[in-house]
Amino acid sequence: MKPVTVPVLVHKPSYCILHAEVGTLPARKPLSKANLAKLARYEQLEGDVKRKSESREKMTRCFEVLARVCDPKAKVFVGTDEKHTYGVALKRLFGERLVHQKTHSSVPRSYKNPLFPINHTFAMLRDNLSRLVRRNWGASKKREKLESHLWIYVAWRNYVRPITNRNHTQTAAMVAGLCPRMLEVTDLLAVRMFDPEDAQ
Repeated sequence: MKPVTVPVLVHKPSYCILHAEVGTLPARKPLSKANLAKLARYEQLEGDVKRKSESREKMTRCFEVLARVCDPKAKVFVGTDEKHTYGVALKRLFGERLVHQKTHSSVPRSYKNPLFPINHTFAMLRDNLSRLVRRNWGASKKREKLESHLWIYVAWRNYVRPITNRNHTQTAAMVAGLCPRMLEVTDLLAVRMFDPEDAQ
């Protein structure tokens, strides 16, 4: 198996997706020599057979985006689970400005859970993004294609989709202060797609 990690940065008050990444994770099951050979022939790249974990790298990139969009003098409030690497990366980027709320993974994933916005976002991603379905032929075969599809979904979810079923007049981007009005799909199609790195 070739699992991936998909860290996502969500603005809690608006549920607006601020950034997302896609990276590799090590194979969950040891591969036989025969399967390793097949994989090498398929990818035509020996170095990609031994998959490394990009979890820390991709997670850090999400936090770096947060650092770029935050007021450099204001407190930064971040909620995560209790994974140790989150605290290390956040402390390095924000220092004493950081207010880090950690929530244990055993806390019920209800609306009262402080991590409900991210848990809800991941549930919506799995439901709405066909490439994230589990273990069937609809699952994404290439990371680059998954990332492209993911950003198309993020644009639609932030700027076109109503923020809730009961609020049909606002989008997540409007509540987050990123856009003054709800966009139509045609508005998105008229925008030139760009690499998020180009916006630095």
